Amino acid sequence: MTNIDKLDLLKNTTVLASPVLVKKPILSVRVVTYNHVQFVSKCLSSVLSQETNFDFEIIVCDDCSNDGTIDVLNDLHLKNPCSIKILQSNKNFGHYTGSGFFNAYRFFEHARGIYYSFLEGDDYWTSNCKLQSQVDILNNNPNLTGTFHRASNLDNKRSIFLPNNFGPEGNSREYNSFDFLRLGNIVPSSSFVTRSKYFRFTQGTKIGFFTDLSLHFNLLELGPYFFLDSTLSVYRLHKRGIHSKIPYPDKLKHLLLSLTTYYSVLSKSSKLKEKLGSKISNICIQLSKLYFHQLNIDLANYYFKKSKKYSISYKNEKEFSFMLENTLCWIVTFSFRYLKAYGPIKFLVLVFNYVNSFFKTNED
Repeated sequence: MTNIDKLDLLKNTTVLASPVLVKKPILSVRVVTYNHVQFVSKCLSSVLSQETNFDFEIIVCDDCSNDGTIDVLNDLHLKNPCSIKILQSNKNFGHYTGSGFFNAYRFFEHARGIYYSFLEGDDYWTSNCKLQSQVDILNNNPNLTGTFHRASNLDNKRSIFLPNNFGPEGNSREYNSFDFLRLGNIVPSSSFVTRSKYFRFTQGTKIGFFTDLSLHFNLLELGPYFFLDSTLSVYRLHKRGIHSKIPYPDKLKHLLLSLTTYYSVLSKSSKLKEKLGSKISNICIQLSKLYFHQLNIDLANYYFKKSKKYSISYKNEKEFSFMLENTLCWIVTFSFRYLKAYGPIKFLVLVFNYVNSFFKTNED
């Protein structure tokens, strides 16, 4: 993954801020935009309509939009100079990862609130009391590192809300690392509010990729989240969405990178380490199967070996037998495609090497 120098990122940023911008905001809202001309007005209106007993600022990070988004942002800034600051990229940074991470990163250099809230430019909030409710929870519970709620899923093409919401079912309660390991990322980005003291970066450092899940794991090491049993935002599903554009294998790889990075800093005595290793192993198996299906035996073998490295349970006989059975099942399932692509002799060699690597890895 390509790293970008932080100074280069800031150098290519144009800041639009008014002298009358709120002086001491309690909360900073990060809004990330890229070609969101159809959606950004509704997004920012839902933020500006928040009813709070504290001041907040809105920092819009735009990644060099070319569809008129910046014109809409400039107009909104003129109408709301006390609330909105715009950070506009002079070049597009999103292509480095297939996500808006580098675009969003600049927010941390400019945000001044003691709380952070997050929103994508194509999503929006549905309650005017959302921020107040979540800040009250954090103010009254210093042990919490964050709070979140559900989001409605909106099919933008058909203009209908889907029956399933984004987020957990059930009553309001605390969630910890083990819950996230079991359930995955259950936090809609538009729902999350956390404390700014957990985000500290130093000048001149290199910026690397992290996903929402790795961020949550790191924060949950410091304390639990509180889930608010309400649906207070909308997650818009459309083909131009940031996450919609990332191919499935790349999503798995990004998740794998996040989890392995987090795994490497856990102590051996951590109760989470074995369960996290098993999760990593399962992701590797999914990638191995995907590449096996694509006739890419080298990458299939690579991720298969990697899966065994992280799972302690593969050492026992039951798990070993299960994995061997699945491996042979893959070979049988895709044998015709491999025979057609490589011919019988090379096919047999590939099968031998693949199964042989299975046994070798098990002995390591």
